[in-house]
Order: sequence, then structure tokens, then C-alpha cells
Amino acid sequence: MTGVQWQHRDEGSGGPGHLQAVVPDGAYARYHAFTDHTMGCDDCEFGEAHCETAKQLWAAYVRRRDAAA
Repeated sequence: MTGVQWQHRDEGSGGPGHLQAVVPDGAYARYHAFTDHTMGCDDCEFGEAHCETAKQLWAAYVRRRDAAA
């Protein structure tokens, strides 16, 4: 996925750390808006955008996600 960065995150208390995906600032909010819409829209199925609004929300997310690449 373009624009995603991997950062190390400590587990604390001596446990091993792990990598976590971090998207550019603002991308998560756009992704959340897309998923909120598709979950409540009768024209969309989970994971599949069928209506024009969902397609526009997804495009906004992709533009922001890829802007940092």
C-alpha cells in the first residue's frame, strides 16, 4: 500500500516490540468516513463500494494516503 509507513512500537515491560502500519495524517479519517458510509448504505455491500458517494469517499482516501509517497 503506497503512503503507508512502518514504525517500531515498544510493547513495554520488557516484551518484544512490533511493527505497526502508520498512514499519513488525515488518511485514517477519510478511510473511516468511507467505512461508516458503506456500512449504512443500502447500495453498498461490506468491502464493495457501489454508490457514487462511496466511490468519492474512497478516492479521497486514496489521494490522501498516496500524497505522502
